Amino acid sequence: MFIPEKFSLAADLQEVIKFIAKLKAYSKIPEQVFKVNLDLDKVEHIDIGAISLLLSSIKELALKNIKVQGNLPKHPACEQYIIDSGFLEHLNILSSTVKRKINTIENESRNSMLMNGRDKTDHRRIGQCIKTSMKKICGYERHYQPLYGVIGEMNINSLEHAYRRNKHWLFAVNFEKKTEKLIFTFTDNGYGIYTRLKRNFGLKAFELLGLTTELKIVEGMFDEKYNSRFKKQYNRNKGLPAIKALQEKKKVTNLIIITNKVYINFATGKKIQLENDFSGTFYYWELDKNVING
Repeated sequence: MFIPEKFSLAADLQEVIKFIAKLKAYSKIPEQVFKVNLDLDKVEHIDIGAISLLLSSIKELALKNIKVQGNLPKHPACEQYIIDSGFLEHLNILSSTVKRKINTIENESRNSMLMNGRDKTDHRRIGQCIKTSMKKICGYERHYQPLYGVIGEMNINSLEHAYRRNKHWLFAVNFEKKTEKLIFTFTDNGYGIYTRLKRNFGLKAFELLGLTTELKIVEGMFDEKYNSRFKKQYNRNKGLPAIKALQEKKKVTNLIIITNKVYINFATGKKIQLENDFSGTFYYWELDKNVING
């Protein structure tokens, strides 16, 4: 599979989601697929959001015993970005050259990508990951309390509502030196918010509330538009509004969600109906020194 030249949510959102949907489709092919080869030769734009979606998808294929291998981009900056991200450390098949490049990165410079394939949360590892990452923008390790609760909500939604079996999630933190920002992502490969709601309640229930599109239904989950019947059955409708409130209270910046065919940027108000379905839920947000000290 050829990975697009613009493998970046910022550069070409629709193309990234299209590729991820195509990759994940291998897990649903009736005939057994044993291996998928990824060709990154032509990649000239890449970001941590696309990398997180890619690694999470590879995890989903691994659960079906499908191995994924590939090369690195020829573009020097893209190659280094992937190495710095921590992505390669979660892959089993690495050349000796790539292993040497990884080993040259000092431990304190490494970015973090934490994966969990169990049916429970891992608060300790996530907490330590946040604490360590904060050193890159504050100069010392410290907690940032606003993050813990909402990441817990993302985790709970993933484990309680996203899957029937083979539960897993990916939490990543990437430090961008140019902007001096921490970029966080949280990804699961479950049903996705819209699909789960449709399976639980049917579309008629939402039509009665005036929510007639996939975008409006997902948006409603973050705006507490649903009555008590929904609240009792879907985490009391508190978790998702709490995530949105993180942006509204300016505890983070540029909060984004992608789920099924919905893209919402809560910072800018930009909303897109995607051309392809992302079967899962993806969160993205940023943090810098100004936000922490504000």
